[in-house]
Amino acid sequence: MRSGFKRALMIVLLLLILVVSLAYAEEKKYPPYPDVWGYELPVYGTSRPVTHVAKMPDGDYIISYIREVKGKLPEVTFKYAWISFFSHISKDFTESEYDEFLKKIQKENRKVKYELKPKITFSDGISIEYKSDSGNCADPFDRFLQKKDKNGKVITEKMLLYLYDKPIKTDINDKCERNWDYKKNYYFKKVEHMNIPYLISLEDDTFLILSYGSNSIVALRFDKDLKTKSDLMGKNVFLIDCNTLINLRSKIKDSSDSGTSDALSKYLLKLKKED
Repeated sequence: MRSGFKRALMIVLLLLILVVSLAYAEEKKYPPYPDVWGYELPVYGTSRPVTHVAKMPDGDYIISYIREVKGKLPEVTFKYAWISFFSHISKDFTESEYDEFLKKIQKENRKVKYELKPKITFSDGISIEYKSDSGNCADPFDRFLQKKDKNGKVITEKMLLYLYDKPIKTDINDKCERNWDYKKNYYFKKVEHMNIPYLISLEDDTFLILSYGSNSIVALRFDKDLKTKSDLMGKNVFLIDCNTLINLRSKIKDSSDSGTSDALSKYLLKLKKED
């Protein structure tokens, strides 16, 4: 009797472990991660894109963004959408659904103490951090990804740039000394440094960034050597060494934001042709 009871109890326990394991397997899908390294999201209007990133129970990450804008201020309505980075599933939101979605995600992230930060540190001590200048006269190109070794020594500093197919008319900041000699109150921006509000560490020594410009949103995956397999690189998106900008600026007479944008545009177009 006792041996039969023990055997039955063991079977029940094994079945319970199997059920729990299957449930967990269905919930946790990533890693391993598929060979997905990035894509560009649509942008409506030329104001700062509104985006959010959230980690899902299956290990995927979803990115929400404005899909469509209708009307003019103050009568403006938005349509929202999200897309999952690895499975590439997308869905539209109404405004009320979007608000509820954000509340739910924020609540779940607080539960697991999940935070989005501009710095990540890998298991071997190597760190990558996004740094940017601030202030009324901040250099629009003084933003970069800085990689350090485990002892805090800087290994490299690189800028993520977006080359526009059609230049964007942009107000010049005439309060800044670098623009005092510029004769117009606007210029046509050909290149823009992408803002990177946070880095998202993955479980295989790679990481995600969601970067945006005036009229662009790009989601990219990099390894800790700042390498990516994304086919966006070399087309409209470029990662260049910060010293390249210093060298370009030393060779041009126009030190304004317009002059820097033009010099970078010529440099990136040359890289594009060579590629």
